[in-house]
Amino acid sequence: MNGERKKRTRGSKSRKAYSAQLKAKIVQKFEPGVTQEMIAEKYGISQSLISKWLKEKESIVSASTNKNKTLLKKQRKATKYTGLYRSLLTEMRWLEEKGLKVNFNWLWSKARSIQRNQTGDGDDSAVVRKHVITTLLRKHNVRMRSRQRNRSKPKEAFREDLMKWHSVTRERLIRAGAGSRPYDSKWGRFLPSQRFNLDQSPMIFVVDQQKTYEITKPGDKHSKTWTRQSGSGLDKRQCTLQVCIRGDGEQPIIAIIFRGKGKRIREDEQDA
Repeated sequence: MNGERKKRTRGSKSRKAYSAQLKAKIVQKFEPGVTQEMIAEKYGISQSLISKWLKEKESIVSASTNKNKTLLKKQRKATKYTGLYRSLLTEMRWLEEKGLKVNFNWLWSKARSIQRNQTGDGDDSAVVRKHVITTLLRKHNVRMRSRQRNRSKPKEAFREDLMKWHSVTRERLIRAGAGSRPYDSKWGRFLPSQRFNLDQSPMIFVVDQQKTYEITKPGDKHSKTWTRQSGSGLDKRQCTLQVCIRGDGEQPIIAIIFRGKGKRIREDEQDA
């Protein structure tokens, strides 16, 4: 398991580990005139261990062969589709800048077209299998993503349009119709008593029930505090407070809006 130390057996610190290649090299050294004592002295290995390897010679040689094959596969890099991958990634980036969609079938079809142009028409090497595309996706860390419905713009992108509206369109609307009545030379068509500002704010029954003050003891850094608190759900929106004000005149009444149509409210509650 992660975070746990691996249990060591007695003598594991002084015990040496030998690779399959070294074992195969040693067991193949035995020829007429060569003794175990000579091999043990040359490599610094006990004769008993060499004798044990000689008994397992076939399995050691087989393990060494498989290990060498694995190393060769890791070191060998395929270069057949290097040009294809480069051209296909260039096409993908171009489509991404244009905001166009890319799917697996398009990649596969485009890869066949690129390979055909690079190798020539009618060449057998122009055939591109599906594993070529999957290798491209895995090698270059290309992942499938869901297309966003609408890409939201930052708020700063609307600053110039809003400033233009406030300085031009709004002033024209308010000050249009100077020849009509009523019209005020300072306020225009709409007097302060005719300008209303509306705002709504959610209201909850319990505010910030997750925090409290406590007196900690010196040196106690990991103390836990238990507090009595109300049931769940009271920290969510219970109703909406609606405030409407205007620049001059009698102010509208503050309204509290609850969910529903109010058909199941008792008469005494309505009277109150």
